[in-house]
Amino acid sequence: MNIHNLLVINNVPPESISRIFKKIHIDKYNGCWIWTGTIDKGYGQVRVNKKLYSTHRFMYAWMVAPIPRGKGKDIPVLDHICNERACCNPTHLRLISDTENILLGNGATARKARQTHCRNGHLLPPPIRGHRRCMICHRAWNNRNYAKN
Repeated sequence: MNIHNLLVINNVPPESISRIFKKIHIDKYNGCWIWTGTIDKGYGQVRVNKKLYSTHRFMYAWMVAPIPRGKGKDIPVLDHICNERACCNPTHLRLISDTENILLGNGATARKARQTHCRNGHLLPPPIRGHRRCMICHRAWNNRNYAKN
């Protein structure tokens, strides 16, 4: 991957480090580093050297390794293993594919992907070209529709 497509953090001034760690509350039960500063859509925001970063991305890039910039199906994203968006503990973060991250969530796509049976209780087949449908219900619908017309 091209170095220009990576978030690389270096040369962090000591006063910035001090300021950052003053805004982190460490949860002694689960080990999360909860960001207590500015939050946007659940994610911490930090400004270092006049640049704004998501706190979890900054901490991972600074303490672990450079991370890819941008979005897209071929660009890995940071996943919070702890499921806490405000957490910036680098040990609670991992790089995974965007698809895997979506499927680990609780959105409609993830719920649909985890579904094993249709609404009538029939077992769903494996996906074909990314789509699944209950063939028993589909045939019943076709038969009813054919009889009407």
